[in-house]
Amino acid sequence: MSKEFIEYHSETGRIPYSASTICFCLTNYAKDYINENHKIITNINKKVRDAVLVDAINYIGSQGCCDFALYTSDLYNYQEPNVEVDPQCLLTIFTNHIAYYMFNQGIVESVLKNNYMNECTEQFDANDGAIVLLDFINYISKKNDFDRTFTIAELFKKFKVQKHNIEMKILKEFLELTSKYSEKLVNGRSIDAIFDSMAREHNLKYVADDGSYHYTDIISARVGQSQMFSWDAQEVDEEIFAMAYAFEKMNDSQQIPKTEIINKKILEMKKR
Repeated sequence: MSKEFIEYHSETGRIPYSASTICFCLTNYAKDYINENHKIITNINKKVRDAVLVDAINYIGSQGCCDFALYTSDLYNYQEPNVEVDPQCLLTIFTNHIAYYMFNQGIVESVLKNNYMNECTEQFDANDGAIVLLDFINYISKKNDFDRTFTIAELFKKFKVQKHNIEMKILKEFLELTSKYSEKLVNGRSIDAIFDSMAREHNLKYVADDGSYHYTDIISARVGQSQMFSWDAQEVDEEIFAMAYAFEKMNDSQQIPKTEIINKKILEMKKR
């Protein structure tokens, strides 16, 4: 007898599993899914199927600030830890994040961007990617005897709600950041001093010519790389946009900041 699927909700608003645990669990499901050679997608290229699964799982990790670094070869060679995650929680997390991944991130673009982790080097039909993910979701649902069969229309509805909520959250946070920097400017701090303070707080050493953000030497040594991880870089970028907006709004004397990235962000905003 099938079990009713009810979306997972936490009273604290927190998921009781780490991002890596979620990804390990999804990887084990992906291995079983491949081994059972699901007949619905036998007409889809194996390299595309594997690349989409790996890219989607890595995306889930990145949303939890985890550099999971799953490769397609890991689906066949590496023995993942045997971890357990409440299936209702797992499916809720996966469907919510994958809805946004499918309709905003872009499956084909993401897979090709990360093709050093998979064997897919050519364009493929985005519908094939969507079929793989939807089939994988319903495989997990069926594997756990849930009475739920997910649809593309349902995932798109999730995406629309998420997109609206994210846009409102981004706007609110941007206005709060702008207000913070406006207050500093009103109190007489220079925009360059404000930037230097933010850079120290976020361990930003420099901004490269290509616009990438790089850690300080200490942080670089710890993580083994100079360029910031995407989640850190996004946070720094948001800070710089907010301070540039606050500065430009209050800059009656048309002063030019010494910090080049501030000037670049001001020009970028004027072109929007």
